[in-house]
Amino acid sequence: MRSFRHPFRLVTVALLAGVVVGAAVAAEPQPVKLNAADQAAAKAVTLKAGDLGPGWKGGPQKPDLKRDDMARCGIEYRDLVLTGAAESQFTAPGIFVASYSDVLQTKRMVQLDWQRAVTSGKLVTCMRTTLADDDRATFVSFKRLSFTRVAPMTARYRLVQDYTASGRTARVLMDMIFLGRGRNEVTLVVSVPYSERAAVAAAELKLARLLASRMRA
Repeated sequence: MRSFRHPFRLVTVALLAGVVVGAAVAAEPQPVKLNAADQAAAKAVTLKAGDLGPGWKGGPQKPDLKRDDMARCGIEYRDLVLTGAAESQFTAPGIFVASYSDVLQTKRMVQLDWQRAVTSGKLVTCMRTTLADDDRATFVSFKRLSFTRVAPMTARYRLVQDYTASGRTARVLMDMIFLGRGRNEVTLVVSVPYSERAAVAAAELKLARLLASRMRA
């Protein structure tokens, strides 16, 4: 789940410039009570360099725990206690891949977050409204797509935008795959040129299965 951030994080166009922007935050701050065991559990889930093969740049990132900077989507988080957080980001020519792993205090908190942030119609409405106002790119679509159930809670959303630079326009997709199991919440983000949408499907499924297999909290 920066500038727009919650446990099941979404991201917007700024990812392509190397700045992560989430998609929903609480109207009030989310309680943060990190502990060593849950920090280790969160870190264990995230993507590692060896998961992607040669030619990638990146690695672990320091999680941004500030979750009260925007309040646009009307999704409640003040009763969802964050006890572990980790993330990693990797780039290759034309490609961005990131993983965000959170651990909440109880399984019930994860279930509530899923209901409020992932399956709620508020999310799609908020994202469409927010992205339509972005002057760095032309919003094309944001919608939920089918995806293989690799964890008890599994969902995929796809953002499509057009970028224009030096008189040329490129269409880019950003897939956001949300996974929930136990006290774990994970978001896998993959951004590639829209022309590669067919080829990216198998890679997303492979990575999602890998992350799901590491969710132990």
